[in-house]
Parts: sequence; structure tokens; C-alpha cells
Amino acid sequence: MRPWPPGVRTRFKGSRLAGLANPLIALCILACAPRGPEALPDSARWVIEGVEQALARRDFVAAHGYVDFRFRLEESLDELWRGGPEAAREDLVKRLEEMFDETSEAQRERYVGKPMMRQVQRRQGRHLWVVSKPATPDGEPSDGQNQKRSKSFAWHYRLTPRGTSWAITQREYLVDGMPSDSTRFWPMARNQIAEKFGRQPTLSELAANLSTVTGTMRIRRLKVPELNGSGNPAQTTP
Repeated sequence: MRPWPPGVRTRFKGSRLAGLANPLIALCILACAPRGPEALPDSARWVIEGVEQALARRDFVAAHGYVDFRFRLEESLDELWRGGPEAAREDLVKRLEEMFDETSEAQRERYVGKPMMRQVQRRQGRHLWVVSKPATPDGEPSDGQNQKRSKSFAWHYRLTPRGTSWAITQREYLVDGMPSDSTRFWPMARNQIAEKFGRQPTLSELAANLSTVTGTMRIRRLKVPELNGSGNPAQTTP
């Protein structure tokens, strides 16, 4: 076997390494390149469109079918929920449904009848946060006059896998950059009832006394102008 001429073998090995390195560099560039927002799955879009359309026609029973209220209650109340009787659970589910409807009605003029734009906000473990907001600014003047615009609005939905689809397990709203915070509702309700009992309430006591505190309790009092410009405090509910 004839030996390689001086320097030829080194150049050959270098060219082979260069040939291997170029695809690796290309793959690294592709992997490290900034990515656009995640596409919203059709199954998730269907859930959000379904609940908003049901709320628009005030079909609250249909709207509730897209929401897993029990998931949210177990997450919020933890051992208190799991150790409580079924009758108390059913009472709390009913109350949470009522608060969901009240919030939907309070914000009705900000989203009903408007084309909505929906996009993925972020992933949180197995959950998917999706923003749904009017596609055009609410209250945009059309006659060119210097009219005061209404505040911007958006729903923020947390979707959790349920079978082959999704369930809404948390909903917040954003008005002119100020967010609601439903995570604070249950701790505050429990503490207010505990002040009356002198101890933390059981699940049955929480269910029986919840209506006595929700009328006076506000988690966040946001000064949200009405569409005609007058101020009105908005209630944050789950």
C-alpha cells in the first residue's frame, strides 16, 4: 500500500471533519433561532369559541359544559375540598357557576358581538394559557372626532387537557392592563368566615356561609370605566 504524500492525509481528514461540522452548525442555528408564538390548537380554539358564543346568547348551562369547576375548587381548597361531603361540594360548584356567570355578564359589552382574536400566551406544565381579545380596539372613533376611547379588554383562559379536548380551569380578565386575580378569592372567603367562627370553617360551613361574605368582599376593586366613560368598580370573581 502506497503511503499518503506529506500533508495529503491531514487535508483529507480536515475536509471530512468540516463536512460533518457544517450540518451540525446548521442544526444548532435552527434550534437556537427565536421561534414565533405557538399556534393555537384547533381543539382549544373550539372550546373558547364555544364558551364565548354560549355566554353571548346567555346559554349559561351550555357555557358551564366547557368549564371544570370541580378542578378549580379542588385546586383552591385542597384537603378541605377532598375531605368534605358531596352535598357541600355541589353547593360550592353551584356558587362558582353563579360567580362565573356574574363576571361574564359584567363584562358583556366588552366582548359580545365583537370579532375576537385568540392566541397562545404561554404553557404552564400541562396547562395552556390563551388570550382572547377584541380584534379591533373597543370604542375606536369612526367619524374622526376626538372621542374618548374605552379601555382595552381581554379574557385570559387556562386550559387543561380533558380527554381528547380541553377544559377551562381558570379564567381571568384584563382591563386596560389591570388583571383580575381569582386565586385570592377562596383564602379571603375562608378567613372572613373563620373570623366569625373563631376557627377555620369546614367545607359545609364554607358552603353555607359563603353568601354572607361575597356581597361585601372584593378581591380587587378596579376602577373600570363603563363604555360611556363613567366609572364603575368591577368585581373580580373566579
